Amino acid sequence: MAEIFIARSASLGGVTRQCVIKRILPEFSADRQFVSMFIDEARITIGLDHDNIVRLFDFGQVSGTYYMAMEYVDGLDLVDLLRTHKKLGRSVPPEVCAHVVRGLCRGLHHAHIQCDYRGTPLGIVHRDVSPHNVFLSWQGHVKLGDFGIASARNKITVTQAGTVKGKFAYMSPEQSTGGIIDARADVWAAGVVLWEMLTRQRLFMSDNPVATIGNVCNQPIPLPSEKTPGVPAALDRIVLRALERDLDARYPTAEAMAEDLAAVEAELDFSRDKFADFLGELEWNDETSPGRGTGSVGKPDAFAPVPSAVHRQPGIKSDAVIQELTERFRRAPDLWTLVEIAERHVALSNVNTAIAAFRTAAGVFAHRGLLVQAICAFEGARDLLSTDAFLLDIEKLAELCGTERRRLEAHIAGLSDHSFWDLICAVDKQREPQAETSIRHPAPLFGRLRPRDLAKLVHSMRVLKVKAGSTLIREGEPGNSLYALGRGHLVVHCRPSRRDPETMSSIDTNVNARPLEFQQRDRIYLSALADGDFFGEFSFLTGRPRSATVEAMTPCWVLEIDEVAADTILRRDPAFTEPLLDFYKERVGELMMAKNTVFSVLSQQDRRELLMRSVLRRYRDEDLVVVQGDVSEEMYFIKHGEVEVFREDSGLPVFINKLREGEFFGEMAAVHGTPRSASVRAMGDIELFCMRREDLEVILSREPRIREMFEAAIDERANETVSRLRESRMVFEGT
Repeated sequence: MAEIFIARSASLGGVTRQCVIKRILPEFSADRQFVSMFIDEARITIGLDHDNIVRLFDFGQVSGTYYMAMEYVDGLDLVDLLRTHKKLGRSVPPEVCAHVVRGLCRGLHHAHIQCDYRGTPLGIVHRDVSPHNVFLSWQGHVKLGDFGIASARNKITVTQAGTVKGKFAYMSPEQSTGGIIDARADVWAAGVVLWEMLTRQRLFMSDNPVATIGNVCNQPIPLPSEKTPGVPAALDRIVLRALERDLDARYPTAEAMAEDLAAVEAELDFSRDKFADFLGELEWNDETSPGRGTGSVGKPDAFAPVPSAVHRQPGIKSDAVIQELTERFRRAPDLWTLVEIAERHVALSNVNTAIAAFRTAAGVFAHRGLLVQAICAFEGARDLLSTDAFLLDIEKLAELCGTERRRLEAHIAGLSDHSFWDLICAVDKQREPQAETSIRHPAPLFGRLRPRDLAKLVHSMRVLKVKAGSTLIREGEPGNSLYALGRGHLVVHCRPSRRDPETMSSIDTNVNARPLEFQQRDRIYLSALADGDFFGEFSFLTGRPRSATVEAMTPCWVLEIDEVAADTILRRDPAFTEPLLDFYKERVGELMMAKNTVFSVLSQQDRRELLMRSVLRRYRDEDLVVVQGDVSEEMYFIKHGEVEVFREDSGLPVFINKLREGEFFGEMAAVHGTPRSASVRAMGDIELFCMRREDLEVILSREPRIREMFEAAIDERANETVSRLRESRMVFEGT
């Protein structure tokens, strides 16, 4: 039901890395139940940060297509390993079995103990532990993936009582019979995996599911050593305890099972490095090769471990925290880890070293066009520098955006400490240097400001560090701040009673996407936000109450731009007006056009093109914008304020409608070239985007089918207007 792509990203953590895109097939994107399960998997996995779990970097949708961006595990899955040994007629060495299942159990335990921000256990149970979902990297890492049918208390979808989910041959007795399950069901599955690795045989598998379930519940379980001589007695004991049908006799936690396996691994003198060597020395052939092209073996040099000599930060030898952070950066490159190293140097009073680390991380972010991330990453240097020096640094960051790599290298050359750049270069080898200067999507608002103007705006901002579960915006409450997410993941939802499309779209930060709608008890999930996304723009730009709630799914760093501070800057410097206006057109105007009956038939790109060509005009209270009977070729979109639509009928004005921010008028007469059928008057001071008919004609002339749809939409809108006028006349005459 989904397809998988390997992708290259320069934005995840600010370093070049490969990742995996998992995308729902188009034919399943309209299936609400399946999409809900897909998003459930993302919401569960996004909070899991462990070396033995495949990490999820981002999830969301583009043009109605739902996707996840996940860690790329360069290697094979456990099925490949078992198939290869079967082909070769060999048993998997006991120490390898212990190492793999220990890693599996460590990942499971991390998921099992997760809590929400109140400290309430989430009750995550994977429910699909099997060799297909255990991934092995060429560097010797063991990672658990695919939480697609995991159970948890915070899920959107709810499994009906008695429903069975998972692979029958790996289900615990209580799971296979539709009973209540907990973490011990995953322990059972890990025991099945361990038994099958040790014996090269299937334990419970039969020709049909009913027989398989019967075996799970009743079949005697032989010792692995009975099938494979030489299996240590300790592994026999571990397997039998994991496969106890009596829940009270089974391992109480996956951690307890992992501890016993660690003891076996130590006894057999085995480690991750030895496991990596073991994988590299296997005799792969065309039938068993896990997709490595020619089937050749060996660790690819692009992902080889970085020699420890590359890091030489002051204090690293004497500080265990910096050592651990540096090793983490080498294993999983991420500029936010470099920011943590900088913060540790601040704690150690290594001020100059800390500033160099902050500048390096922020410089790389900015060079790749990630200005929101760059500003958040550099926030830690604010208290270490004078105000003038800090703002000058912000200007330099803005100047780096989208420039050639040599500009970044010159920036680094000017720092007091180059060791952090050496560390980045060692783990972030660029195969395509020219791609580093290509920024397809400049940062909203920030990317359009001049460096000095951005520095002024940053001076008035503040960076919030919020805990998982915190609420940043609450539906229905007033709010005038605009936010940008520098680091972390947020989820957006609203109350089910507010199903108005305008409400649901107003906070959506991706103009390519329709809002997500996933109902869980008293809320509907609209979208997910990740690094670099803006939110809160609708209230910030229109002054209306918050239309949805935004909560932190993980710890987050958030930039807050207060409306008062922004207005002060706007009054002082008109240079902000145009970028802010463009930001409004992109973030709010296009979404409103997408919901308009007439303009919704246009593509997202065409709507944006039409809006970006529009001109902003201001009218005072009682000004006539449109006069009945006039002929003109302009259409109007209300940016701010309200207008009254009325018609002169038999010498008397007849009220037709009142329109407010985000609504259109005048498109029917403008497109058809007919006289205006009604007048429009400003109700207070207003701002309107005026769009010309000739710009629309350019778009409509490209595709006859679009013109037909557009004309049909106008006719429908005209019939609605006639109906309203008839109702108004009846009420007036009756009065």
